[in-house]
Amino acid sequence: SLLSYVADRNQVIGPFRDDLKELIASVASSTGAARVHLIAHSMGGKFLLEALEELAHDQASPLADEVIFASPDVDVQDFNHGIGKIRDLARRITVYSSSNDRPLQLSTRINGGPRAGASAEHVAASGADSVDTRAAAQGFIGHTDFASTALDDLRAVVWVEEDLDPERRDAILRPEEGQWGRFWRFAPEEPQAKDGPFRESLIWARRIGITAATETVSRMISGVRGRGDRITEYERLRQIATQLRKRAG
Repeated sequence: SLLSYVADRNQVIGPFRDDLKELIASVASSTGAARVHLIAHSMGGKFLLEALEELAHDQASPLADEVIFASPDVDVQDFNHGIGKIRDLARRITVYSSSNDRPLQLSTRINGGPRAGASAEHVAASGADSVDTRAAAQGFIGHTDFASTALDDLRAVVWVEEDLDPERRDAILRPEEGQWGRFWRFAPEEPQAKDGPFRESLIWARRIGITAATETVSRMISGVRGRGDRITEYERLRQIATQLRKRAG
């Protein structure tokens, strides 16, 4: 409800931010984890961004490999400014936005300003990897597009250990130059199927271990480049998926 939304928003306050800061710092420094990813959805993006901004005052080295903001319900100008402040806390920052996100369209009217999660083009000004997921829209709401077919991209970002910039995810991302910089449009695999070759290759590589499958994954990531041999490229990816499946036993 609208009243609950306002009440929840008012709870992003100092004591809770302090708790989140301590949790992030503890996970990064005390658990022995080889890789740490931070993912926030919707209003959680405001909570995480503010906690990281405060951590940035005293922390110079990265606390996370990936920081991912999915459909962030944050004023776009505040968001872009905040990303600039926290850039050194992560090796990569990825933002998933969709102009089809109806809850964020409503939030824009309530809060009086455009939301970062509703415009990948605006977020490009932050310098983060900005991905437009509207092509993944399923249903009327559009607030979880990142978790439908676009989940393939998020998996690639968090599963593959080596540096995986958007240019290397060209099987499912298309670059666009906007007024505020370059951003990326998610393009679902064609033919759209539950066992799309990019998805299947990535999942099998994950199951047998990314390190063991590094060479295969690198070949897979080069993906489909939109050339005339698109079908041939998909067949190549299917063959890679078959190899991974056999290797998994």
